[in-house]
Amino acid sequence: MMPMDLHLTDFSSSAFRVIKVHLTNVSQFGQPLPSVLPKRVVDTTLLLGFFPKWPPTHGEAFVALCFHLSHEDEKQQPLGMDMGRFHLHLHGRIKDSAVKSLADMYETRVKSTGITVHVHTDEIDRYISKLTDMSGQLFLLDERGSSYTSIDFADKIRAWSLLPHDTHFAIGPAEGWGGLGQKLSRISLSEMTFPHELTAVLMLEQLYRSQQIIKGTSYHKP
Repeated sequence: MMPMDLHLTDFSSSAFRVIKVHLTNVSQFGQPLPSVLPKRVVDTTLLLGFFPKWPPTHGEAFVALCFHLSHEDEKQQPLGMDMGRFHLHLHGRIKDSAVKSLADMYETRVKSTGITVHVHTDEIDRYISKLTDMSGQLFLLDERGSSYTSIDFADKIRAWSLLPHDTHFAIGPAEGWGGLGQKLSRISLSEMTFPHELTAVLMLEQLYRSQQIIKGTSYHKP
């Protein structure tokens, strides 16, 4: 049984990050969570019902940890302000009905995981300008960008979710980026070239897959 007054200082920074990721995953199931980031972690066996699933590497003792709403003197921060969210930006609406159906399906799935899809209809110069003006880190989807396995990408998503700022992924128009944004970071789904509408589906699926890998579900089969 965990002690009833276990302070966050008793945990290493890496363990604390794991706890934060765990609570983020729990929140994706629509379960109630404390609304502030408190100073204490306490044993709460009675609240195990709040944890329908947890990463397979953690046992019930870890699951029994939850944040305790503390009203003591130290400043409290909203939990949501301390976790990075993800945004996928598309240039233009998907016109192909079959591709749109797939994109809509994955967009619905990722919405519950804190991932938002934005559709832009600006000219490419204005689109780039809007992207670079956003706070957080930005990655353009480009066949010449850095490539990852699905497991590696899930590790990136896990790490980026712990940052205090958001992460943006942007897909260009059918003609590509046209030499714009040369200094911006880029991610590649493949060295092959795909239609930009299909790229949206592939990226949405990989974002969804990453979340499933992090949760430890059976969706991803190595």
